[in-house]
This record gives sequence, C-alpha cells and structure tokens, in this order.
Amino acid sequence: MRNPPNARVFLRAQAVDLSSRGWKVHEIAEIVRRDRSVVSRWLHRFEQEGLEGLWPRKSPGRPPKVRAEFRQAADEAARENPRDLG
Repeated sequence: MRNPPNARVFLRAQAVDLSSRGWKVHEIAEIVRRDRSVVSRWLHRFEQEGLEGLWPRKSPGRPPKVRAEFRQAADEAARENPRDLG
C-alpha cells in the first residue's frame, strides 16, 4: 500500500533534516528504508526546488479513453427524463 502524500512528504523532510545534521546518504537510506538513489534524488530536488521539491509531482497518467465532448453529451443525456427522449 502506498503512503499518503503527507507521509511521503514527512519522510522526505526527515531525510533533508538528517542530511543537514551531517548524516551520510547511505545512513539516511537505512533510516527511512529507501534506496540510496531515492534519498539522493530527494536531497537534490530539495536543493533545486526548496520545500516544493519535497511534494510528489503530478504524473501525467493515462489519457482518457472517452473524449470530453462525448462525456459532456452523456452527462446531459443522463439528466434528461427518459420519457422525454422517446
């Protein structure tokens, strides 16, 4: 099960805090139970973006299967009274 965003942000903030106190990346990785490359990425993003870098980025995701125009037409049709449609 994935951690909620706030738990992930807390974990990343904890890694940044430990780094600022002089802990090495491999030590931080053991504490937060993540790979060293992940911890390094968190620290780099924090250096580049500040606090915003701790928040998960939006992933582009899969494109919708149904176009917006069709969805809008279907929503409008669903609001109609079936007897009025014939």
